Amino acid sequence: MTNAALWCARSLVSFEMLLAFLVTLGTFKPMSLLRRLQDVLPVEVTIVVMGVTALLFIHVLSKQRGGFAGYSIDIATAGVLFAAFAAFSMLWTLSEDYAANKIMRIVGLTTPILLFTTLAIAPDRERAKRFLFALCLTGVILALNTVHLYRSGGGVISFSEDFDVNYVGLAGIMGVSITITFGFLLLLARNTVTRVCAFGVLLVLAYAFTIAGARGPLLSTVVGCSAMMWIAKRHTGDGRSTNIRSVRVYGLIAILAVLAMMVAYIAYSGDNSKIVRRILILTQQQGGHAGGRSVGERFEFWIDALRIVSERPIGGGGIGSFPVLIGLTDSRMYPHNIVMETLAELGLVGFTLLGFLGWTVYAAVSDPRRSQSDPIRQINVCVLITVLTSAMFSLDLGDQRMLMAVIGLQAAIPRE
Repeated sequence: MTNAALWCARSLVSFEMLLAFLVTLGTFKPMSLLRRLQDVLPVEVTIVVMGVTALLFIHVLSKQRGGFAGYSIDIATAGVLFAAFAAFSMLWTLSEDYAANKIMRIVGLTTPILLFTTLAIAPDRERAKRFLFALCLTGVILALNTVHLYRSGGGVISFSEDFDVNYVGLAGIMGVSITITFGFLLLLARNTVTRVCAFGVLLVLAYAFTIAGARGPLLSTVVGCSAMMWIAKRHTGDGRSTNIRSVRVYGLIAILAVLAMMVAYIAYSGDNSKIVRRILILTQQQGGHAGGRSVGERFEFWIDALRIVSERPIGGGGIGSFPVLIGLTDSRMYPHNIVMETLAELGLVGFTLLGFLGWTVYAAVSDPRRSQSDPIRQINVCVLITVLTSAMFSLDLGDQRMLMAVIGLQAAIPRE
């Protein structure tokens, strides 16, 4: 227990913790503490955190021994090429304000995060473990804050405007934390105390998830945790045999506990949770492009994206051009699907570069020379499945910090 406490304490003051904070900073920013900090800073807090993280990244590389992980260079190169073409598309984009903001986030945030995890976290398995812990911790903190705001508001969401708007990002982070915790419970927890703690964390995260009410992250979390059950059934690992029956039992207990918590919540409050209400209106919310969150509207966006790529097949309409090309204002709007977004704004060239990035990740994950039974590798893969599924339904290219961070982790386990 002492060793575990020391490991957790070391993780809290590590490069990995700061990087995890950078990945989730957009959701943390509306919190009162960070809002007060932003008031006294002469620059945007994201720039400050990015600068410090970049300096620590350089320090980590300077101290790194043994070179990069097998696929680090491949993944990093593919990511940089994709970002470079997105920046190059500024030459022909029909957007101005949205394009400038979007490319700044792609080049200044998401791509550096990919490089940080791929080049600094991936070569060191211990760093990869600490980074997973740090990501999970940020999700738990956000979940506790969400529950506090909900309870103090008398059972009503009382977020600030920015926090409420970013409910998808909030739920996405908690979904990643649920997947990591679920993986820890199935593959790493070895005694009653750790299992009870994992169950408790899952319940807190699930309760906050029902309050946030995002449907896309709910689907992606279910997919990621289902993949965890399937992978754990196929492989045993971490140097000791993992009891397959135990994996099934603990997994089913965790799922039933979460469902029981949701039923108890509905019975206690006398009303459906936000997530249940949003599921019930999936096919009822109709209309034009405004809002962009119903099933019908997503299909409209995807059809629009395909129309754009048929008219501008090579380079698309340019980064950030989607809202302009469908007749909306030059402001934030996207097809709610990373593939459709790439096709519409970057054309077949951008789609090919995105495919190249996907191929490098697939090569890293499927390499037979890698340990198929390592629990950290299995958790990494399932977290990737979670965030990749989410990217098919929500967030634009400039907001995919979590996806880029998790992509980099796929090179984390060295070749055997």
